[in-house]
Amino acid sequence: MNDINSTQSSPFLPKGFKEFFKSRLNEFLGILIIIFVSTILIAIWSFNPNDPVYYFKSSTKEPLNILGSYGSNISGVLLHLFGGGSSIQDRLD
Repeated sequence: MNDINSTQSSPFLPKGFKEFFKSRLNEFLGILIIIFVSTILIAIWSFNPNDPVYYFKSSTKEPLNILGSYGSNISGVLLHLFGGGSSIQDRLD
């Protein structure tokens, strides 16, 4: 007979369901990563030097970036970080 405390209990979901949900979760995470990277690329592509960045005040009040203030902040920070790294490399050469 099957005892409640036995180690041979059936799982809540069959193995097929578990694999199905795991693959759907992986697909969902992949789509989220694609959307995140796409928004970063769009923000950098539509970068305008006159856009306000949270640590640097500029002449325009409204951001001209396609993604608005989010895009201007992200692209400003990323371009300043990578620009700083490339200028250090130029000094080393």
